[in-house]
Order: sequence, then C-alpha cells, then structure tokens
Amino acid sequence: MRDHSIRKGEQLNIRLGEDTRADTVTTRVESIDEDLIWFDAVGQPLEIGQVVFLERCINASARTLRPMEVEVHSPTLLALRAIGDWHQVQERNFVRVSARSLPLEIVDRESGEVVPDTVMVDISAGGLCFETRAELSRDKHYLCRFDLGEGERFSIEARIVRVKANSAQRRKHLSRVAAEYSAIFEEQRAQITSWVYRQETRLYSRVRDRKHHR
Repeated sequence: MRDHSIRKGEQLNIRLGEDTRADTVTTRVESIDEDLIWFDAVGQPLEIGQVVFLERCINASARTLRPMEVEVHSPTLLALRAIGDWHQVQERNFVRVSARSLPLEIVDRESGEVVPDTVMVDISAGGLCFETRAELSRDKHYLCRFDLGEGERFSIEARIVRVKANSAQRRKHLSRVAAEYSAIFEEQRAQITSWVYRQETRLYSRVRDRKHHR
C-alpha cells in the first residue's frame, strides 16, 4: 500500500541498523508507487532482500524509523518495500532486544557469590535487564556472565542503575533490574551490537514472511 506520509523529493536517511552508530546515508525520494519507494542511488553495498531502516528526525532527541526491504539496487536507482510501520526510536544510546533464552549468571564482585534465580530479559550494547528474587542494591557493581549462543562467553562488569518490582510477577517476589556496563572492551561491545542487529533483522524477516503467506 502506498505510503502517503512520504513525499516525492523528500530527503530521508537510510540506516543500515537501528543503532545510532549504524552507517547512514541521506538520499532523495525519486518516486512512489503502490509497493515501492524509489530513491537516488546510494554509495552503500546493499543486497536484494537486505533489511534497512528509513529514518526521519523529529527533533534533536527523537527519531522515527521504518523497516524496509531492498527490492532493487543498481548504480543509478534504489527501491525499498516497507515491511513494518513507523516507530519512534527509544531515547537510549543502544537498541535493546529480548533475550530471555540466553543463560545469565550475576556474580557479586566482593563476595564472589552467584546471585540466585536470575533470568535475562533483554540486552543491548550498553547494558542488560534481568529478573531476580534476590535483593540487589542500586549503584553496586556485579559481574554479568552470559553467552550469545555463538560459542564465546562474556564476563562484563556492570552497575545496577534501577531495581523495580515487576508488577506482573508480584506474587513471585520478582524484581526487574537494569544494569549498565561499567567496564567493557570495545570489541565486546561491537560483538553485542552485531548480535543485536542480527536479532532485529531476523525479527523483521519473520514479520515479512508472515505477511507474504497471508
């Protein structure tokens, strides 16, 4: 269906990922039809079927993104097909994705004891969120040990920035805890960023496949 919110001649950013550090190119809308939005050629090595994001800035601290799939890419033209709706980007430095399937171990740096009953909720290149029955103190530092299912195990120091009772789990006495990495190698951050981006791409691919099979 034609996107009437986009105008011919409008300049939009095309971002290769939702992370604010992902490569971005600004280009002009050439034409719009029922299914595709055509742009001037961009100097990025794109592939047919690749998921990218249209970006429109609202103000200095807010952006909206729309996931798009590359349908045509040539030296002179680029055509994208929408596979999702516009959504406002979280006002965070890093994009989060759900990660409940990832094993997680939280270790008290002072005592060396493992915090019992921890379950990963989501993760980003800036920190992670988990649920626990243990009582944790804000601003205290812990070691977060986890792997991304790709063979390498991470051990990253993080500071507790928020502890909040989970209203949906009050009877289970669970708290939702947000932790921000306080000591991380940039190589580790890059690995997590890459993993998060792949999870986002797979999510939008599943959405696209469901729409194609309706």
